[in-house]
Amino acid sequence: MTSTPEPAGPRGAAPQAFDVEALFDAAVEDIVRTADPQACAALVDALVERGALWEGMLLMLGPTAGRRVFGLGEEQAVKKLSALADTPDKVTALTYRLWEQFRSRGSAAAREVWDAAPAELHRGTALQLLVVYGAAIGADAGRLGPREVVRLTRALVPITW
Repeated sequence: MTSTPEPAGPRGAAPQAFDVEALFDAAVEDIVRTADPQACAALVDALVERGALWEGMLLMLGPTAGRRVFGLGEEQAVKKLSALADTPDKVTALTYRLWEQFRSRGSAAAREVWDAAPAELHRGTALQLLVVYGAAIGADAGRLGPREVVRLTRALVPITW
């Protein structure tokens, strides 16, 4: 993944490279192991502070958008995602629309959807996708279970009806 320079350190030291993927992997390990809402929020906050939230989204979108939708062919799966995106909850709608566009047209199309969405939805959508990623993909420490998913979703994902 692309590195984003961190701000210069004390005495004008040169910026250090920021490895989004390494931060993401370490945070997901911690999230899966502890199911701590603060760990989820800390990852999203770190990505936002470094201007790397979209890079983090790509790390989650690829594996989650490409998951097989049982009983449906590819075209039907994309149509199903599109239909699910018609929910009144704006965060959930954005999550499904990103999956639909990423799956059918790629990361550039998903980025257009992301950029067109109100900025106040970005954090909640990232947190929702992070919980889904922890449950569906997980890490070496395992995956989030149903109880952890419900608890984290209630704690982190705003209801935007």
